Amino acid sequence: MTITFGQSASLADIIGNLPAPDPDQIGRFFQDTDTGQTYRDDGAHWQPVLDTISPPPDGQIIITINGGGSVPTTGVLLDFMVPVTLTITAWTIIADQNGSIVIDLWRDSYAAYPPTIIDTQVAADPPTLISAIKNSSTALSGWTKTWTANDIVRVNIVSAAVLTRATLILNYTE
Repeated sequence: MTITFGQSASLADIIGNLPAPDPDQIGRFFQDTDTGQTYRDDGAHWQPVLDTISPPPDGQIIITINGGGSVPTTGVLLDFMVPVTLTITAWTIIADQNGSIVIDLWRDSYAAYPPTIIDTQVAADPPTLISAIKNSSTALSGWTKTWTANDIVRVNIVSAAVLTRATLILNYTE
């Protein structure tokens, strides 16, 4: 039996056939196609990867929020054009320190620019960080998840406290 690492294989097929963990090859992965569980070679053991949010995205939209050493101000941060027709699958917020931020996303067609609050895409479930350094979600309850290429998205900071920098990462599939 040949096992190719970095690709999927059935755990039932490879039990007993995995090479010993190797400190010189730390970071090898395999995925059990029966359960979807991914394992990583940590140099001593094959460890399950526990902290995954979703399957790997086709792409990510990364929005940096920088208060320049202060808490970012509320209001419109920026606008961007949607690169391809896509479906949002997850969001992640990471910050420079424990803090709070709520971000709304407004989307409208290029012809109807600019988007306004009535064009919210996140319903009552906006990307939110509350007294933490990171948070993520795949729930997207009430979101309008499918966006069309060339639509315009406006990023609006609803509230922010304590943190001075945050990054919002939107995972998507095409």
